[in-house]
Amino acid sequence: MRAIQYTVPRKCVYDGAMTDVERLRRVREMTATGEAARIRRQARLSQAEIGHAADVPVSTLSRWERGERRPTGDAALRYCALLENLAAAMSPEPSAA
Repeated sequence: MRAIQYTVPRKCVYDGAMTDVERLRRVREMTATGEAARIRRQARLSQAEIGHAADVPVSTLSRWERGERRPTGDAALRYCALLENLAAAMSPEPSAA
């Protein structure tokens, strides 16, 4: 099995499309609704693999996905960026017209 490398910088710098506050709101929404766990499972990745790629402890991811804790700080921003990248990679390409 080939290792999948998804890395996110320790301190995220974004392209300006979304502010950090908007990303925090988005990742909190994704965890509250179960979308974050759904994306992870659809990508066939474990919490350990996601945690390693986003530099977030597995116990933290587990609490976020179960709704016991709310994602905060740089860890939440890295997690959000990773989830968005996974979701984009899994969405079907629009057909050329």
